[in-house]
Amino acid sequence: SELIAALAPSGAGDETSVYVCEWQLGCSAADWIPVGPPASFVGVAGSVVALLTSPEGEIQVFDLDEPGYPELIEQASGEAWKAEEFVLGQRLVAFRTAEAEQGEDLNGDGDPEDAVLQVLDLDPGSPRLFNTEQAVTPCPLEACDPRVPYRVAGDTVTFITAEVEQGRDLNGDDDVADFVKQVFNVREAAEAPVSGFATAALASEGAAEYVEAIASASKGICSDSGAACYRNEDCGSHARCFLPPGTCVLPTSTSCDPENPVCDEGYSCLVTDSGTPVCHE
Repeated sequence: SELIAALAPSGAGDETSVYVCEWQLGCSAADWIPVGPPASFVGVAGSVVALLTSPEGEIQVFDLDEPGYPELIEQASGEAWKAEEFVLGQRLVAFRTAEAEQGEDLNGDGDPEDAVLQVLDLDPGSPRLFNTEQAVTPCPLEACDPRVPYRVAGDTVTFITAEVEQGRDLNGDDDVADFVKQVFNVREAAEAPVSGFATAALASEGAAEYVEAIASASKGICSDSGAACYRNEDCGSHARCFLPPGTCVLPTSTSCDPENPVCDEGYSCLVTDSGTPVCHE
C-alpha cells in the first residue's frame, strides 16, 4: 500500500488522532481510517505508519499491510518506548529515547542523563529493535536540516554523538571533547549469529558492535567569551555557540521560504531581525 496520513481533531478536547488513506482511492471522507491512539506527530512510508502518542510521548509503529495492524515496537521488544522524535525510512525507523523519560541507562555510562539512538528494523514478519547504546544529539551544525536530526538511508542510520555524553573517546584523539559522526549498519547487526535460545528481542543485544565512527569535529566556542560549548544554552542567554563549520550570518537580498528553501549551495534560508526570510551566507 501507498498511504498518506494526517492528524485531525479526535473530538476530545485538544487531542488529535492519526487518520490514513490509500492515495489511489482518491481519499474522500469515507476512505480515511483511524490508526493508533491520540498522537502529536505522524510519519508514513509505504504501508508503515509511525506516530508519537499524546500525551505519553511513546513511539508506535504500524504496518497496515500486516493482518490486524500489529504495533511493531512492542512486538519486537515487549515494552513501550519513549521517543523525542523519529526519522522513518523505507526499511528502518530511528528514534531518540531520553534515558530520564524511560527510566533506564541505555548507553551504559552510569547515568540516566543522555538520549540514546534506537532503531527498529521493519523486516516483514520479524521486526527487531536495536539499541545502539550510543548517545545521539540532533545535528547541531548550521549545515544540517533541523527537520532531519539524523539520517536514515537504506539499511544504515547516520547520526552524531557528543563524546562528553557517551562518556568515552570515540575517535581516538585521547579526549572526550568532540562531536563524532557515526553510522549504524542495521543489516549487519540483524544478520549476526545468535547463540542459544535467544529471542528476536534479545538478538538485538550487541548492536553497538555495528556502529562505526566516520568523522569528527571539535566543540565550538561561545561568541562572547570564547569558552568551549556544544549548544547555545551552554553560553547563557546573551551569546551563541559557534560550531564548525561555522554559521551563516551575512544576509543577502534574495528572498526565500524556510519551509521550501531555494538558496544556492553554501547559503541558508534564515529569518532576519525584521522577520523577513532571506538567504544568508
